[in-house]
Amino acid sequence: MSNKDTIRKLVNDYLNAGDARVAEQTWSADYQWRRGSGFADSKDRKTHQAERVDLLQMFPDFRKRIDAIVEEGDLVGTICTQGGTHQGAMRTPGGGEIPPTGNHVEWVTISMHRFVNGEVAEGWIDWDFVGILQQVGVLGAWQDPLLRGLSGPRAGRGPNRPAAFAGLNQKQLARRAVTNHLLTKDKSGEAGLFHPDYRSRAGFRDEGDARLADVFDNIDAEVEAQVSEGDLVISRSRVRGRQARRMPTPFGPADPSNARAEWMVMTGHRFRNGQIAEDWVVHDALRMLQQLGHAPAWAPGAV
Repeated sequence: MSNKDTIRKLVNDYLNAGDARVAEQTWSADYQWRRGSGFADSKDRKTHQAERVDLLQMFPDFRKRIDAIVEEGDLVGTICTQGGTHQGAMRTPGGGEIPPTGNHVEWVTISMHRFVNGEVAEGWIDWDFVGILQQVGVLGAWQDPLLRGLSGPRAGRGPNRPAAFAGLNQKQLARRAVTNHLLTKDKSGEAGLFHPDYRSRAGFRDEGDARLADVFDNIDAEVEAQVSEGDLVISRSRVRGRQARRMPTPFGPADPSNARAEWMVMTGHRFRNGQIAEDWVVHDALRMLQQLGHAPAWAPGAV
């Protein structure tokens, strides 16, 4: 069984069908699950199994679907859609509860799994928890500055791949999309990085010119790991910066805090003819807002 097949089995037979034997056979006993969206990491297999019970209490009809999966070396990357009907109280790490709403909720997750001796030893996942809170009616809409900065506006689209990208492979182009494309306000040098038919599958998208660099000083983005297979690259990155200017948040506009934040970003980029034709972006927005002091006490992840 390939590592990809192992992840498929975990999703279909354990997470969806509830066969606990699959978790016991697949995850190492000291499995580490590193999570975004302001949630604490899981430190072992049994803790993670207990969290599935909590998830089903909140969403009894929970289902997860793998939309894309890639394998390279000891890593497997997945892009999934999951969701269910909000029928139980949604407990938050901040100590609060969101009463059942009966709303159907759906969200995108991007994850990466590392295998050791045939077992899943470590995993990273991020998902759009702000989007979940919007769907259950807790939060209104907001224009996420990171997602706007990672999107491919019209200025970044072109019919031809420019000479500046000659010789770059898909991993290098995906890295450029996360770093150079994110950190600069001027995207004129990126013309042709995105395919004319580019579309985004997750997060806020528009052709507006807002950037993370409009909000943060000393922005740095580090790509920590990538998995590539076929036309798809999944990347795990870390972004750091100091909030120097007013920014939109799901809780309302926030004045400059001058605080530094560091958070995880997970991306997927699908290529066509050497250009990015499709992408998925999720990031740990709540952890970022928490570090800046802009997440209220009731918010998931607030401490």
